Amino acid sequence: MKNIVLGTAGHIDHGKTVLIKALTGVDTDRLKEEKERGISIDLGFAFLDLPSGVRAGIVDVPGHERFIKNMLAGTCGIDAVLMVVAANEGVMPQTREHLSVIDMLNIERGVITVTKTDLVEKDWLDLVIADVETLKMTSVLKDAEILPVSGTTGEGLDRLMEALDRLAAGIPERRSVGPGRLPVDRVFTVEGFGTVVTGTLWTGEVKEGDKVVLLPQGAEVRVRSVQVHSQSVPRAVAGQRTAVSLHGLGRVEARRGDVLATPGAFGSTLMLDVRMGVIPDAPRAVKTRSRLRLHLGSSETLTRAVLLEDVVLPPGGSQLAQLRLEAPMVAARGDRFVLRYYSPMRVVGGGVILDPAPQKHRVRDAAVLERLRVLESGTPEDRVLGAVAAAGGRGIRSKDIAKGQGIEGDQVVPALQALAEEGKVLDIGRDLWVDRTTLDTVAGKILAACEEFSKKNPLRWGIPKEELRSRLGKHTDAGVVARVLGVLQEEKRIFQRADRIRCGSEDLTLSPEKEALRRRVVSLLKESRFSPPLVGEIKERFPAVGGKPSEFLEMLADLGDLVKISPTLYLHRDAVREAVDLLSGFFDSNERISVPDFKTLLGTTRKYTIPILEYFDAAGITQRVGDARAAGIKIRTTRS
Repeated sequence: MKNIVLGTAGHIDHGKTVLIKALTGVDTDRLKEEKERGISIDLGFAFLDLPSGVRAGIVDVPGHERFIKNMLAGTCGIDAVLMVVAANEGVMPQTREHLSVIDMLNIERGVITVTKTDLVEKDWLDLVIADVETLKMTSVLKDAEILPVSGTTGEGLDRLMEALDRLAAGIPERRSVGPGRLPVDRVFTVEGFGTVVTGTLWTGEVKEGDKVVLLPQGAEVRVRSVQVHSQSVPRAVAGQRTAVSLHGLGRVEARRGDVLATPGAFGSTLMLDVRMGVIPDAPRAVKTRSRLRLHLGSSETLTRAVLLEDVVLPPGGSQLAQLRLEAPMVAARGDRFVLRYYSPMRVVGGGVILDPAPQKHRVRDAAVLERLRVLESGTPEDRVLGAVAAAGGRGIRSKDIAKGQGIEGDQVVPALQALAEEGKVLDIGRDLWVDRTTLDTVAGKILAACEEFSKKNPLRWGIPKEELRSRLGKHTDAGVVARVLGVLQEEKRIFQRADRIRCGSEDLTLSPEKEALRRRVVSLLKESRFSPPLVGEIKERFPAVGGKPSEFLEMLADLGDLVKISPTLYLHRDAVREAVDLLSGFFDSNERISVPDFKTLLGTTRKYTIPILEYFDAAGITQRVGDARAAGIKIRTTRS
């Protein structure tokens, strides 16, 4: 059976609920206060089986301006609208406001009924129909049929059923493949079933036993049972009004505006990149950073609208914007939304989401505006490239590209392959994709950091990798850095030695004076073996090393002549190798070595023994066991 969802719209007391009861036999006013006051306050639900066999789930919304947010929650996920205008009153303020909502949500399919025809003369009815005809011509419902009906007498109901059947025939069935998403519009508890949430299933399916997640809280729960139009079913599919009983969730944890979804398929966000419009009859323009009420799906939050193209958005205009939310929401590319003024709470506009998880943008940034225009109207390949480029140095995995971007999962891999063949993106391993521009940018930052370091530290052989990583920032993936370093090394634009990177020439060129000083210092430390002069003593012996002898000794360590044991102690490389050999031989017949034994083994003093042992501990040559040392992983590996 084909399923569609039909939503009502119209001014208060124009006969929406009476008409639904006449069509379905269901009174959608379920609250005691609704019965007492004779008006709809919250959402009501029913279903209608059309002559062709299509089942239409009906969401009856309140018409009073005080309950517009309830109306907006009800319009989420509807396929078509049943617009209601009372013949005895004609077009009223909420008629226009509801029509503005329909325009912002781009609900192009609908039927307009002029109700309560039994209360007016034909001449008056003709005038009202003419007004409605004029009103609809500037809206997305310009092609909608206008039908006079009476929910009280039943006049015109047969023609309305035929019109709804024709309307349903033109509505495509929603795809049930892909991740499930159900915006929650009602939460209640049923004895024996626990917490029940209801809503229109936008995408995918939900079935008994499924593990799902309630967003934005992130609570993982299990589906206990599923109902569609009060009938238990093994599964619900996209386009159906669905009730889901959840196991493992307290009632206080769920609320209208939450989203029930397939785990890992959607995330919550505090920013949205959008195409935003203001309705033509808005009383004033929207200025950048205006505080507005955002309605998305069944949820509502306050937001700041940062206009990206101009500082003012006049009535009837549209532009690219970034919405910065005051509470997290769940969104996907292509979702429609409605905006209301913070005060007075009137509908001001709405639009469509282009990027559900963007970075914060600067206004009038040409690159940002171009990327958003690609997301707005580009091909799947354009959008995939945009998603990869937006990830920047972090990279992005193929499974995350479709997440919230409005790109079908089966489109992502072919698009990535095509882009890779064109050299626009690259898989750097672990299914992590980066665009060529980002790689070039990271390469430029690496070269600039290397050059800057060399200028400030002419005696050092290259920048330490750890310092380079910190300069690139935490948002650049280590795999991206490694890939770029590999390419730069292949091109001989950089050189790597141990944990350092150098650009330009591989060799560190010293002046004749520095070279002579190098030979003298290295010779002294080689002769001194395990009892060399400390940094301060070297300065006294060789004044030519300058005011910072540690820099000169660091250079000798970079060149491989010395090994830095501690900030004040350097050993000749041969002395380090000799100490390791002596230790290895000692451990051939001993499991532990004490500090005094190590001091005797090297023939030195405690002043040198302790720093050398601590260096060996850190390097994995020894392993501390109480006050003694055992063979470390490097010695054990060599011996095995």
